Formats: sequence, C-alpha cells, structure tokens
Amino acid sequence: MAYSLNDPYRGLRRALRVNGLLVGLAWGGLLLVAPQYLQALWLGSAPGSLWIWRMGGAGLVAMGLTFLEISWRPVMSRLSMLAVTLVNGVLGGTLFQAYVSGAVAPPDIWGKLLLLGLFLCNLACVILPWGYLGEDLLP
Repeated sequence: MAYSLNDPYRGLRRALRVNGLLVGLAWGGLLLVAPQYLQALWLGSAPGSLWIWRMGGAGLVAMGLTFLEISWRPVMSRLSMLAVTLVNGVLGGTLFQAYVSGAVAPPDIWGKLLLLGLFLCNLACVILPWGYLGEDLLP
C-alpha cells in the first residue's frame, strides 16, 4: 500500500474495513447461508420469505466487498465517499426501522448488542466521510 502514517484517510479507511467485514461479509454472509430455522428464530421471518433474506445477504456481501476495495485506494474520490454515506444511511435507517417495528427481533441481549453494533458501524460510515468531502486529499 502506498500510504504511510501520515495518511489523511486513516480513520475512514478503518471504519470502511470494519463496516465491510462486519456488516457486509459477516452479517450478509449469515443472511445468505443461515438455515431457515435460525432465520425464523432470530429474524422473526415467515417460512416462505426466505428468498428475501438471501437476496439481502447477497447485496450486503457485495457492499462489503465494495467498501473493502474503496478502503484500499490511495486517494478516495468524493463520489465514492458520497456513495458510502448514502448506502450506510439507507442501511442504518432500514435496520433501525426494522428493529423498532419488530421485524428484526433478536431473542437475547447478545443479539440486541449485535444489532446495536451493526447500527453504530453504519452510523460511523455515514458521519466520517463528511469531513473529507471538501477536497481530494493525497496520502
């Protein structure tokens, strides 16, 4: 990698990597390959709606891979940071709305902490790019 300790994007790179790994690959992978009984227990979904969770998982895996690719670029463009902000804002808002409405209802405290962690990852990737939208910085 071409950047060093004086990288102006260091915080954003870390947030994108954490978000790409946790929200994208881990959460998306779980939705993509989890058995039906686990999804019905943890997500509260009806047995016939399994394909919706699979498609959402595939989209999250693609998003995670995209965020990991963006985090390895030497210079991040304004357009990619705007896309990161919009995607995480929509995903965080959807996750919050699903939790409040009861569509995603983890049965124990660990599941609720996991959802809170996923929401905070999304919130961090909504807020952090705004400091970098003014100009393209060189590492």
